[in-house]
Amino acid sequence: MRYGTDHKEQTRSRVVAAAARAMRARGPDQVAVTEIMAQVGLTHGGFYAHFPSKDSLVGAAIEAAFEQSRERVLGMSPDQSPGETLRRFINTYVSAEHRDRPETPSEQERRDPGEAPGHIEERE
Repeated sequence: MRYGTDHKEQTRSRVVAAAARAMRARGPDQVAVTEIMAQVGLTHGGFYAHFPSKDSLVGAAIEAAFEQSRERVLGMSPDQSPGETLRRFINTYVSAEHRDRPETPSEQERRDPGEAPGHIEERE
């Protein structure tokens, strides 16, 4: 069966996304390649068509996680000051929800984290 020209890149992106979620939740040392490949419906052997080693997957997953965080921060408050954006990011990052589920965007990211109890006040 022939796949489209972007099939390999799409598959690699799915693997990286699954790895990023798992590594945010448990750390790279607690994530197995077989687990990630099973999550995206592939075999362990298929891993090597996309990455030369687990270390390269870890690097790609960390890059993806940072890019996701960057996009979230930039999307939080496009019309607010840098200080307000930073305050909102910190409130989200230190929330109980992020602590308990670091692998997923928090509910706080979808509402105003400034309303959360114990939020950081911006100083003049």
